[in-house]
Amino acid sequence: MEKILYTKFSNQRNPKFCIRTDIVQTDAGRVVRKYPTEIEGWAHVMHMTDAYTALTTHFADSKFKANKLIPGENYVEFEYLECETLEELLDSYLRSKNYDAFEKLMCDYAKRVRAVYETDIFESSEKFVSVFGERRFEGTLRGTCMSDIDLVFSNILCNEDTWTVIDYEWTFDFLIPVDYILWRSCMYYLNGAELRSKRYVIEDLCKFMEIDMANAKNYEQMENHFQSEYCYKDVQALVHLYPKMGQPINDNMGDFATMLGRKNEELAQARRYIEDIHHSTSWRVTKPIRKVSAIIKGENRNNNK
Repeated sequence: MEKILYTKFSNQRNPKFCIRTDIVQTDAGRVVRKYPTEIEGWAHVMHMTDAYTALTTHFADSKFKANKLIPGENYVEFEYLECETLEELLDSYLRSKNYDAFEKLMCDYAKRVRAVYETDIFESSEKFVSVFGERRFEGTLRGTCMSDIDLVFSNILCNEDTWTVIDYEWTFDFLIPVDYILWRSCMYYLNGAELRSKRYVIEDLCKFMEIDMANAKNYEQMENHFQSEYCYKDVQALVHLYPKMGQPINDNMGDFATMLGRKNEELAQARRYIEDIHHSTSWRVTKPIRKVSAIIKGENRNNNK
């Protein structure tokens, strides 16, 4: 018998990319399954099978490994692995103030990625423009024709010297600058917790990874285009509303907050008053009378139907 332990919906996207991720307990153990939530999303889910095959070949002789994938009837299934993520490892170094180990691990990550993703000189293509927009880069960039752009630290499980990539949903079969992939990982890491951004800025992490900041604006525009014109195209995602959240609606919000505070206190007093009544002797003594009254009222309502 199977039991769903956890479900995550990624359903704010364009219907072609909407998926559901389940952690499922089976008789053989836990597995991770991804389903399309819309008919249009089936091709996207099945693309992960092609990505797994390609990345398995691409990662051969490297220190990366693609998490094992098995196609199902209406889903794709991954191994459920329990290891420390690269993100957790980096955070542990920050909490212990072991900044040397943190920076060394950052450098190691960049070297591992570059060893796999710097096979060709980058040239733009129609596919690239459709996903990331038209860009003019400074200098010569390198990349590879099979790129998982979502090599963020939370998607990498560290087991001694082998790093397993557990999510390769966003893998593309055209040249993408490797520096964009590295920059993207740094950006999402810093934006994920105050612990990180209090110590470092994006320029610091890019320096550890030897990313040329001359193209940083291009990478930011690539990411914006990928999100708005590809992943969330033709939909209003909540992520686009975040900058507006927390802003005052009008100039009277201070007065409104004061009034709300008074109403909340009045409500709390009323609840305390009701609770005192429910715990009083008279309330307990009259319980049988209330019960009989409820029965009589119920009978009257039935007779009137």
